[in-house]
Amino acid sequence: MATPKLKQFLKKALAKYKHKDVTQKEVVATLKHFEDLKPVVDTYVFNDGSQTELLCLCGTIPVKIKELRGQSTSAGASGANTYNIPVCIWLTEFHPEIPPLVYVRPTGNMVINESKHVDMNGRVYMPYLHEWTHALQRSSSASGVPAARSSPSRSRNDSDLIVLIQHMRRVFSEEPPVFMRSACPPGSYLPAEIERILTDKVYRNRQITQLDVRNAVTNFKDLKVHVDVFSTPGASKRELLCLKGTVPVIYKEGTYNIPLKVWLFEDHPNASPVCYIVPTNNMRINDRCKHVNANGKVQLPYLDDWKDANSDLFSLIQVMRIVFGEEPPVYALADASGAENTGADVVSPGTTSGTAPTSASSAPQQADQATTDKPPKSADRVLCLICMDKKVDSVVYDCGHMCMCFECGQAVLDAQANCPMCRSKIKDIIRTYHAGVAE
Repeated sequence: MATPKLKQFLKKALAKYKHKDVTQKEVVATLKHFEDLKPVVDTYVFNDGSQTELLCLCGTIPVKIKELRGQSTSAGASGANTYNIPVCIWLTEFHPEIPPLVYVRPTGNMVINESKHVDMNGRVYMPYLHEWTHALQRSSSASGVPAARSSPSRSRNDSDLIVLIQHMRRVFSEEPPVFMRSACPPGSYLPAEIERILTDKVYRNRQITQLDVRNAVTNFKDLKVHVDVFSTPGASKRELLCLKGTVPVIYKEGTYNIPLKVWLFEDHPNASPVCYIVPTNNMRINDRCKHVNANGKVQLPYLDDWKDANSDLFSLIQVMRIVFGEEPPVYALADASGAENTGADVVSPGTTSGTAPTSASSAPQQADQATTDKPPKSADRVLCLICMDKKVDSVVYDCGHMCMCFECGQAVLDAQANCPMCRSKIKDIIRTYHAGVAE
């Protein structure tokens, strides 16, 4: 229940608002749900330079961050995986007819993590805001009668601040809107040589490229950003950015570090990257892997169907991890005595676990397994792309990709997000026969 002091403050703050009573009631309910938000009156500056005093709810909202991408987020963690995200929610004078203006407000030791939901200024964009609707808005536009006089009853479909904040928490849990400055991911401060190439207009979409690279190297710590000379037969040589290093691939009972290079062209992300497997001296390209040619070039539908608006480096690498988990792109050579080196690491000794195929012929026949009636063992299946903990046990309908556990699939479906592999709309998540199978 609102205190007399709060009521008095809101009465004064909302004096010029069109729907004073409705707005006050909604603000009180919101503050009750989110106690770390406080109402303040401040000056809001619009894009055209005009200014006005508005009521805003400032403070923090708790967000559970799934640290599957290895990112540290904001300060003030209130739990093992819960972080307090600083926000400001501005209410216009016509609230709730017009959606609020929502911003992430990083503290001095934070930086904004630009994404499709948060721009470089911290402005938040979400479908819920875009589709904001309210009975007052509908009544005013349909009847021509001032909405304040019509006093329509509240509809269950009305947008409100509490639901808005819940949507923000869900979106921010998937893509943190801020990073700690001290723990800012590698790539947010790019090496001078890389910064020079981006700045010298070699890369046409400098900001997008930097964000894409930063996201990739943040999530895959063994990938490093390099500037190197790229050349193809019959083409001139030129300096390009490339991600070089290893990515972890789960194959059978072990995790192996697969060496690769990902080259980014000057008009990235409008043009798809070029990826190569770079085997070490004790490895050879596995000619049974249909996704890698004899020269180590990676060939994937994801690359063929690359779309600048829906494709990114992180998703590309995740797709490679999935397909390489089914058929490794490299195998370890036999030792000098000619005996099979069954304990050979796929990449770096001491950095991987399990065993690697010692020849192309010893690589498992996935196609043969697929034709048997017996379900494959769980060790043969990769981990969920979302939680990176449980085995994949569900199918995305209707694209058909198997890339998530059922629990994460349901969460993605509820969030109305797209398939993490192909970005197509998810209509349903279907649990496969793997669930509950004794192994």
